[in-house]
Amino acid sequence: MRQAAAHTLTLRAAISLQFVNPPGVAYPPVTATGAFDLQAASGQELVHDSVGTETIVFLPTRIFDQRPAAESGGLPQGRTWIRADFSERLKTLPSLAQFLQRLEQDDPAFLLAAIAWGAHDAAPLGPSTVNGVRANGYVVHVDARRATATASGPGARGFLSTAAFLKQELGAGLGVPPVVYVWVDSANRVVSLRNATVGSGGGTTLVNLTSFGVPVRLSPPGRSQTVDLAALVGPDTDHD
Repeated sequence: MRQAAAHTLTLRAAISLQFVNPPGVAYPPVTATGAFDLQAASGQELVHDSVGTETIVFLPTRIFDQRPAAESGGLPQGRTWIRADFSERLKTLPSLAQFLQRLEQDDPAFLLAAIAWGAHDAAPLGPSTVNGVRANGYVVHVDARRATATASGPGARGFLSTAAFLKQELGAGLGVPPVVYVWVDSANRVVSLRNATVGSGGGTTLVNLTSFGVPVRLSPPGRSQTVDLAALVGPDTDHD
């Protein structure tokens, strides 16, 4: 399983995500579509929910997030994007942990990297058809600490920079689910992931990877359009 995840991390792919609420929760599911250069830990996606559309641009050392217009009222005039630089040390706040947790689960490259370096056992589920592709399923147990200790080679830089940033708010577990359901096709590519949505109280995250080799076009905003996350939540004054 680690080999399949590591191989997938060398590819480009279109992605689709769906966040399904736990039973009894009436809110409609959140969906997302985009494309990722997984080896470069870079991608762009549109997240759709009942409020509107959010745009997220992932780079190896920073993330840009443009919230729907209905949720951007707290930003300075003319600055519609939040810029999270992974070198920043930020004040510990529950709202920040929730924000980072949500961004992390929108990033399939981060989860694939955690599997590639942190999976420690996998049990087969058997063959099935996923998005029209025959694939073998596995239940995979993932250790985030192991992933950060052993990450190396292509893709490691993006994973480790993201992990270091997440650790200050989410702890050593990095928000990585300990159990992930993974489907692998005949070319040893991960084509689907299923796991509990971290912090959802029972929801499920569904990720599909298709159109391998697709061009990945990123449109990060200019500096004049962004506000630093640290300016919104405050820096961690306990660090130099």
